[in-house]
Amino acid sequence: MVANVRRLNDRLIQLSGLRDPRCRPDQRRAYYYGNMLLVDSAKTGFSRDALLKALRAEGVRASMWDYPEQHRLKIYSEAKWVAPPTRNSARDARQKQVNANHIFLPADARRGSGVNRAIQQGV
Repeated sequence: MVANVRRLNDRLIQLSGLRDPRCRPDQRRAYYYGNMLLVDSAKTGFSRDALLKALRAEGVRASMWDYPEQHRLKIYSEAKWVAPPTRNSARDARQKQVNANHIFLPADARRGSGVNRAIQQGV
């Protein structure tokens, strides 16, 4: 699966405005259920939602969802879980940026996902 995602992303990130998440050299990507890509609307010339609509029209099972900010979940406001408050505005800004600009594609493009066809058509 890892090699599949790498081959797919090597093609996808050649399209202007798409990039895969960055990992530090000492890290390995740990999620392969879906293939997350980040969309820079200024470079693509269209919004993430427009890209999702176009990919879905080509039969690609493209999606998105907001990552919950764990520290803001109600369970962590219970007295037994509360830690001293911390504020990291740079981290919060990155989280909001990822939530607003990511898409998920099928991790295995060989299973009729339509990703390869969409790439060839420049969607």
